[in-house]
Amino acid sequence: MQGEAEATPLQVKLNGLAELIVYVGSIAGGLLFLALLIRFFVELRTIPDRTPDEKGQEFIKALIISVVLIVAAVPEGLPLAVTLALAFATNRMTRQNLLVRVLGSCETMANATVVCTDKTGTLTQNVMTVVAGSLGVKGKFVRELSDNAERTNAGESDNARDDFSFDMSEFNQVASPELQTLLNEAICICSTAFEDKNEKGELEFVGSKTETALLRFAKDLNWADYKKVREGAEIVQMIPFSSELKAMGVVVKVGNKYRLYAKGASEILTKNCSSHVVVNHKRSGDELGAVEFTEDTRENIARTIIFYANQSLRTLAMCYRDFESWPPKGIDTSSEEVPFERIAKDLTLISVAGIEDPLRAGVREAVQQCHRAGVAIKMCTGDNVLTARSIANQCGIFTAGGIVMEGPVFRKLSQADRNEIVPRLQILARSSPEDKKLLVKTLKDQGEVVGVTGDGTNDGPALKLANVGFSMGIT
Repeated sequence: MQGEAEATPLQVKLNGLAELIVYVGSIAGGLLFLALLIRFFVELRTIPDRTPDEKGQEFIKALIISVVLIVAAVPEGLPLAVTLALAFATNRMTRQNLLVRVLGSCETMANATVVCTDKTGTLTQNVMTVVAGSLGVKGKFVRELSDNAERTNAGESDNARDDFSFDMSEFNQVASPELQTLLNEAICICSTAFEDKNEKGELEFVGSKTETALLRFAKDLNWADYKKVREGAEIVQMIPFSSELKAMGVVVKVGNKYRLYAKGASEILTKNCSSHVVVNHKRSGDELGAVEFTEDTRENIARTIIFYANQSLRTLAMCYRDFESWPPKGIDTSSEEVPFERIAKDLTLISVAGIEDPLRAGVREAVQQCHRAGVAIKMCTGDNVLTARSIANQCGIFTAGGIVMEGPVFRKLSQADRNEIVPRLQILARSSPEDKKLLVKTLKDQGEVVGVTGDGTNDGPALKLANVGFSMGIT
């Protein structure tokens, strides 16, 4: 990034205009001086009685007229007019929360033919959020179902014909109060995340991104506050998350019984479940019921988890199990803690949640506007191909005939191959800062006016090299 900044397209145009004016003005001045010099020599013979002083004055006058023409051709007011116009544009952009560091970028951004955009924090919110999931086995919920209908696999096979889809905003209408309480306790008690004020004085959840996503999910549904739920719970044993278990749990006393809440990798916990909660599209009764897993329902939930994984969603399962006593009968333990492996059996599945970093509001519309204006959009991200393609599909960047490539492959291409691929390249995944810079350089060499958007230091080199760089003031 410490390299010399290149001239902006506007500067190149103005320099070209200045050179043209000087060139044309000099030719015009030279021709005029030649014409005046010919007239001067003709008058030397036709008006012979002039003094040498008068003849010298006539020659000087011809020279001055020619020089004045050249000077008059130089547009002295052009730099001032351009600067004032850009200053007015900068002022207008400031009112739209756009801080312009380079005046020329106001003109350059309107001429961009390609925009290379980062994903995380630019196209997406950089806040992990529950966007889809399964309540029990049959109920499939999706955030903004009308815009994300492809996020549900309800009814995709014969053994899933009883499945139904509903918008996440209708969660409280589908789930009974008992089921809402059960899921809320599983989320709030079986968690180490908490809420605190950020630098702006606003409350936000602090902790692992998956746990904060679930707490935010419960808060958005207006369930009981996580603090009250935790304070009201009589915790008997905590089982912290470990990479070996790929799960965490907590045992609480509920009346005369003891209940284990478990949360973790869905493909592991669901295999330890022997039953699942019952949920109907039109809620009948508010009782909390559970039924045994069958071959069909087990295949259903396994297929659902794979379906979410193919869309690059991180899935978490929430389960519970009740015990008559603690430690449970038949489990002898010499220590105070009961091993998780001994009790994480015959669980009842409550829900599977699919988590991702969702799109920012208005991204789809912005991409459509760019395409209508003839501006190509290319996504450059450090994420894997599946995640990048999923987000690109959602916002309309990835289209038929487009190319997806990983950074390590892209940087090893020959210059000829790179020049051939870049026009159709739409997603550059697993890309390093140097890969993004190489893409921008290739596009500029092909005569494109390149804009780059990014919000992190890894976007710095590409932002600097681009004709116009948009630094997102987020992080």
